[in-house]
Amino acid sequence: MSAVYATGVLPLPGDQVPISPAVAPLAVGTDVLTVRWTERCESPGWVYLVGTWRDGNAGRVMVWLDRIIVRRRC
Repeated sequence: MSAVYATGVLPLPGDQVPISPAVAPLAVGTDVLTVRWTERCESPGWVYLVGTWRDGNAGRVMVWLDRIIVRRRC
């Protein structure tokens, strides 16, 4: 199964997004979030990603939409 990488796109359920302080200033480390859904943010250019981390824990993170890289299976 192959994957495509895209920047600045709104992730779909199942997409994987690497999270780091470069894309989420409040992040304290780096990890990959598998997106379940997105939530609108009041700040222009930002979005909340809700999903699960690699260890299976639930996560919610606010990211710059134009800085994220989305890994989508195709």
